[in-house]
Amino acid sequence: MIAMSGPALTPQPPLPQAGEGESLPQHLTPNTQHPAHDASVWPAVLAAGITVAFFGLITGSLSFSILGVLATVLGIGGWVGELRHASEHE
Repeated sequence: MIAMSGPALTPQPPLPQAGEGESLPQHLTPNTQHPAHDASVWPAVLAAGITVAFFGLITGSLSFSILGVLATVLGIGGWVGELRHASEHE
């Protein structure tokens, strides 16, 4: 039997909550107006495209490689387009 030891996990203190009539300091207030906080599907499309393209290269499947490259290009184009659109509204 192999015994593994490592640093002990210590519980983290709870995040501060603003009580009634109080406000959190600026650095603890979430900025929900920032476009980076919006959920986006394009990073996942890009990651899936890269994964499928490499899967096609490893297995020698031309159809998977083409599908992966197309998904990668679509993911990059969608992500860049979304960022450009968000920067126009600032």
